[in-house]
Amino acid sequence: MATMNFCVRPEMKDIDNLLPIYLIFQHKGKRFKHFTGLKVKAEHWNTKEQKVAEMNGQTEKMNHILSVQKIKLLNACQHILKSRKDAGIQEIKEAFYNDLFKTGSHFFEELALFIEESKKTKKESTVFVYETLIKDLKLFEDAADFRLNFENLTAQFYAEFVNFLERTLNNTNNTISKKIKSLKAFLYYASSKNLIKNSDFESFGTKTIDALKLSLTDEELERLYNINLSLNKELAIVRDIFAFGCFTGLKYSEIIKLKVDDVIEDRIIIINQYTYIKTRLPLNNYARHILQKYKPEKGYCFPLVQNVYANKHLKTLGKMAGINAPVKINIYKGEEIIQKTKPKHELITTDTARYTFAALSLRAGMRPELLVQVLGQKTINALLEYSYFSNPMKDFEMIDCWNKKNF
Repeated sequence: MATMNFCVRPEMKDIDNLLPIYLIFQHKGKRFKHFTGLKVKAEHWNTKEQKVAEMNGQTEKMNHILSVQKIKLLNACQHILKSRKDAGIQEIKEAFYNDLFKTGSHFFEELALFIEESKKTKKESTVFVYETLIKDLKLFEDAADFRLNFENLTAQFYAEFVNFLERTLNNTNNTISKKIKSLKAFLYYASSKNLIKNSDFESFGTKTIDALKLSLTDEELERLYNINLSLNKELAIVRDIFAFGCFTGLKYSEIIKLKVDDVIEDRIIIINQYTYIKTRLPLNNYARHILQKYKPEKGYCFPLVQNVYANKHLKTLGKMAGINAPVKINIYKGEEIIQKTKPKHELITTDTARYTFAALSLRAGMRPELLVQVLGQKTINALLEYSYFSNPMKDFEMIDCWNKKNF
């Protein structure tokens, strides 16, 4: 039976001590969290009644917004399950957002069209950012009482929107950068259709900080590879796809699209989707074993698991494998640098597999110029940009090099 509840998130308190209000929907053991766009101080939230308590005349308005969102979610749930009882949570979520963010605005109609066209050529992760952007822009409209159109995309809008993303949605600099880049991509598209007359949007700046590029050690990979997942098929599939990436260096998007016809005489032969370099990758024993577990006769080698769900499962798998080493990370919000220490399993993503392959290959003695070819890169510099020469390999090589010296 589906359930939906409002709650505040104390762990996401912003610099003004405001807590975001989330609507949590659960169905068949799965759930999604929807940020309502509203924030309150702890003393203004009634946990028992799941609504805003007295707050300077804003109580009725905020509770009305919460009520409308809950009703829309309920209607979406009933409509989807009425037509198909075995419908999944993703279908309900999409129906809810389609209703919640529908608008007669020409701006949003064009943005929705841009997203649909992007699905034909863009990566899943890029389209996901576009879809998040349209929701954030609608939340911004409601919060700032600002109606977007192609004429008011000025420097003032940019400053207010970035401030909203940073302070209200609690986004980091890198997340904001992705959204601004996505917005600019849409506006260039709109400009090409002569929908936008001014070019102010071209000055919308972005600030991206190099993200942590995490790799597993031999021991950590071994523990994850050997977890007994006989009772959890979904986790087993994600583990196998991830391990296949660790053993081949293929990107997650390449593995998911890998076809039986791409494997010829124990070699994977594909064209890198970014560099367009043809790559011939021999299968080692570990990769071959994983591939043989699925034995598809035609079509794709592995079942499809969307990247966003794979990332969630990988954190669970990392925890099960005891990958708990503390990792220090920096989070950049505006000019503020927040330092945190997290257990390593919380930072594992599908990208970790490719970094792991590179780090462990170099440590095992593979020549960098050969690794560049295996990864489908054009130059050694491209390899350096991946930051593979980081812990633990950097420490190992530096200590080993100097310990051999005799003075």
